[in-house]
Amino acid sequence: MITRGETHHVDLNKNMRGGEGTIKITHFMNKEDAEGHGRLFAKIEIPVGGSIGVHDHQGEFETFYIIGGEGIIVDNGEEVKVNVGDFHKCASGSSHGVINTGSEPLVMIALIMSAQA
Repeated sequence: MITRGETHHVDLNKNMRGGEGTIKITHFMNKEDAEGHGRLFAKIEIPVGGSIGVHDHQGEFETFYIIGGEGIIVDNGEEVKVNVGDFHKCASGSSHGVINTGSEPLVMIALIMSAQA
């Protein structure tokens, strides 16, 4: 299966999870493509001064790989600075949020997969 960039669905999510600004999410696949193993594989762009509010994951985990900009990930209440090349995992039962503290958009590849025992 090949999908072309121009066919990827884009969501604009204002004040995502109680955060600030409008977050752009470019979906590489839909939930059905994950064959029951997850629900998101996408590029997330957070504008300067924007954020995704702190939220938790139950029965699934989420990962971020930073490909542009810089910011802070709130990892179970701890604020950790992140830059290009950094990787973050929010395990099932954990919480996280993201704040763009840089002077350009914070861009991440995000993956949400089902947690399995």
